Amino acid sequence: MKNLVFITGRLTRDCEIQYFESGKIKATFTLAVDNYMNKEKFTSFINCEIWDKKAEFAGEYFKKGKVVSVFGELTSNTYKDKVYRTINCRTANFVNSQIIVKGAIHSIGEESIKIQVGNDLIEAECYLKDLNVGEEKTFILNFGIKNNNPVYSVVAILD
Repeated sequence: MKNLVFITGRLTRDCEIQYFESGKIKATFTLAVDNYMNKEKFTSFINCEIWDKKAEFAGEYFKKGKVVSVFGELTSNTYKDKVYRTINCRTANFVNSQIIVKGAIHSIGEESIKIQVGNDLIEAECYLKDLNVGEEKTFILNFGIKNNNPVYSVVAILD
């Protein structure tokens, strides 16, 4: 049985990118996830990492304050701090990611739409035909890699 988690939270800082001599790329970021217990709010902070092409995507789009959803494996590690105390740390290593973006519909094609998000134009697979150019919507976009290029698809429209 595999340990899989799906987490949605707000980015606490811009994503950090590391390039390794082997050609690997790692993106690290922290998600703040709000929870409620007995009518009191508390926030959990989850350290996350994504590798390779998806890391490049995260580095470009995962900016402080954005809401993102990630899917992958949760691991636990321990290490010793400067005074040799044992620190338990959970890291989520993700295989899939989604980003929640608010933008205006730039154009609609047969099987895709283009969404204007700030200065960026994102093309995503979408089969919904009841959308209008210029309409402001909040989209959940799934991110993947196909033929070594980033590919986006609309998972849901929130408003």
